Amino acid sequence: MLSEGIYSYVGSAFGAGGLKSRLKRHLKRRKKKHWHLDYVSTSSFFKPLVVYCFPEKRIECYIAGRFEKVFGNVPGFGCSDCSCKSHLFLVNSVSEVDKIISDLPVFSFNLWG
Repeated sequence: MLSEGIYSYVGSAFGAGGLKSRLKRHLKRRKKKHWHLDYVSTSSFFKPLVVYCFPEKRIECYIAGRFEKVFGNVPGFGCSDCSCKSHLFLVNSVSEVDKIISDLPVFSFNLWG
């Protein structure tokens, strides 16, 4: 069980269908739970805020390493295929995330206004 707060998940979308397919899946409330994030995204408390995209860049572990230095993490979450400690972080605010990734080639979009 996660404590209340704002979380940032770091992942990739290199599988079939790419980013559009992955986001569509994660935003669905009803689905077969396969990925770690599926258990979070089906919660009634889940409210996605922002998506940061790094097209064709495999930098999720690099970003997770940056986040690890600043934010608390959920040990073992979303990192079963790498050596990271976690890919889910309890963050202070979206603006804190913005600061950490501001020097990376990113585009972002706000999902809910």
